[in-house]
Amino acid sequence: AVAGCGARSAYPKSWPPVPASASDICEGFAGTYRDVGEGVGYDGRSSPYSLTGILLGEGHPMRVTGRGVAGSQSTGAPDRVTLSFPQAGQVDVVASGPQSQFRVYPAATMACACREGRAIIEKRPRWVQAGEILSVARLSETVELQSIDGWLVVKWQEQTLMLLAMVVPVPSRDSDWFRFERYVPEP
Repeated sequence: AVAGCGARSAYPKSWPPVPASASDICEGFAGTYRDVGEGVGYDGRSSPYSLTGILLGEGHPMRVTGRGVAGSQSTGAPDRVTLSFPQAGQVDVVASGPQSQFRVYPAATMACACREGRAIIEKRPRWVQAGEILSVARLSETVELQSIDGWLVVKWQEQTLMLLAMVVPVPSRDSDWFRFERYVPEP
């Protein structure tokens, strides 16, 4: 047997508790949220993160710096994200900013299901080359949305299955928590 690895962060103790729910309806998550929110990693430290980056990016979410998402060259970054669920299994994402708006129809790249009070978005798995030796990895990302005390709480998870030398499987799992306030336009 081969052991796996990963970094899992626990739900932050300073945040309101996760309520139990049996709802299978996504409309409770529909609405507009601030794009920049708070994330708490496995080290327990809080940092700013982008909801757009979590929903539409690939790989571990990047921290937001004073000039936007770390590692990004984009300008005119969105300041809010609107989520809607027009039909079962589909999430519609509209990112807006002071000078831009773009609509993303991620149905081709992700599937959405609602169960037990959560919207669960599974991104299409992808294969990447891993390391210098003949190794590949299959990356699968899941984003879980929950509504807690007016916040959109997001659990990001990535499962990796690396094939070392194309033979030896090595699994790992990472997860982090984020939260985003509902967007209220200034008067």
